[in-house]
Amino acid sequence: MSIRARLRPALKFVAWGALLGLAYGQAPLYTSNQNTYFLHGLAQAGQGLLAEDWLANTTDPTPVFSWLVFVTARYLPRVTFHLYYFLLFGVYLYSLRNISDRLFGLERSRAARWVYLALIFVSHSAVLHVLLSRGVGGDWEYLFDGGLAGQRLLGTVLQPSSFGVFLLLSVQQFLEGRPYRAVLAAAVAAAVHPTYLLSAAVLTSAYMLVEIRTGKSYRQSLRIGVLSLMLVLPILAYSYSSFFPSAADALDVLVHFRLPAHAVISEWFGPAALATLALIGLALILAKSSQLLPVLLISVAVGAMLTLLQILTRSDALALLFPWRLSAYLIPLAIAVLAGWFSVWLSEHTGWRFGRIAPIASMLVIGASIVGGLIWMAIQGLQRQIAPERALYDYVRVARVPGQLYAIPPKLQDFRLANSTPILADFKSNPYRRGEVIDWHDRVRLLQWFYREEIDCGLMGDFIGEYGVTHMVLGPEQLGQDCPEMRERYQDGHYAVYELGPGP
Repeated sequence: MSIRARLRPALKFVAWGALLGLAYGQAPLYTSNQNTYFLHGLAQAGQGLLAEDWLANTTDPTPVFSWLVFVTARYLPRVTFHLYYFLLFGVYLYSLRNISDRLFGLERSRAARWVYLALIFVSHSAVLHVLLSRGVGGDWEYLFDGGLAGQRLLGTVLQPSSFGVFLLLSVQQFLEGRPYRAVLAAAVAAAVHPTYLLSAAVLTSAYMLVEIRTGKSYRQSLRIGVLSLMLVLPILAYSYSSFFPSAADALDVLVHFRLPAHAVISEWFGPAALATLALIGLALILAKSSQLLPVLLISVAVGAMLTLLQILTRSDALALLFPWRLSAYLIPLAIAVLAGWFSVWLSEHTGWRFGRIAPIASMLVIGASIVGGLIWMAIQGLQRQIAPERALYDYVRVARVPGQLYAIPPKLQDFRLANSTPILADFKSNPYRRGEVIDWHDRVRLLQWFYREEIDCGLMGDFIGEYGVTHMVLGPEQLGQDCPEMRERYQDGHYAVYELGPGP
């Protein structure tokens, strides 16, 4: 086989992943959850003054991902982060497409293949996300690629949860008769994002049961389980020693103060959640008589039982295990089943004219999805350029010197990475170790008490004396106010920067 023939599948893998990533839409770097998950790696890489930041010196919940960020930031151009994500989109599409082919013989029909790709691109497109969000509601935005409680594998930024696509690759490899590769792929997802340890355990258990059910030896099933445990043991030991057990006060802060949208069932359960469950239920029906069915059934059963147990016990520890997060890989699997079945059914129940028209129409749909994603990305970039806080970030980036510590409005989440400057805290980014959680909560509550319509100058002693804050940012709601300890250094009509010192 020639080198060109060997490279063709790899090039197709990368190209289709990049195209799906463009249709999905990629936000500018250092956006949203990246403000949390990039911090440790960027600080280790020596970016700006981040090594002096308090949160950057807390226990890292995702050390493998932080190592990837460190290596990339230290030795590679920043665009590499986007390239990583395009590769993950490639894994995602490769897994879903091969699962659908395994179930329905997708590759036997050219028309079915193209219709399937069009359905995947449309259901994952930035255009559809915007239409669902604006037309139906924010809870519906990721209906076709996200799970319950706002949990999903993909998103508009690279983050540890994005490596959950290896859970789909795990399922695909198992259906291809490669159980050892399957548990290896699941272990990759868990190693990068330890929250997937439960998902990896559930999938491994499903594989073991299927092996026994299909006549394989118990010894073979046991080998699968032992290999899976050995692969995840390092990250399991790290997570347990670093974060478990945790005290009730820290659990309460994480569940009810920081993460209720993900951890409190009453906060996320509604019509959109019911629609998500309906899609999974329909996929169970269509996947009958396939090896995928027991994998889906076991995942649904474990997720449902643990969720019911959390409801009955009201356990904060169980809530932080996120048993409903299993839906994050169940929904993509469900969409693969639904799209695969519909594409094959359509090709089999239409005439030859459809076979000629379908590829062209599908290409147009895919192209429109990509154009829509590019437009969305351009709008995101423009919004960042014209954002009111842009001038503030430019000033701080130039004026920063070692030893400075900024107090900022708690929802100004991009400030830390935009300026590579230490801050007291913000609401978005939090630690997970017990004592560190309580410290973070105290810091955020102090900020919330201060940043009200009327600032509380009585808290200046806490900022300066207890935490060593040297600079304070006032937002639009507080402009025009000051305290005796504040000396104005910058003001642009939206934000102001004050240097703190002893009052007169």
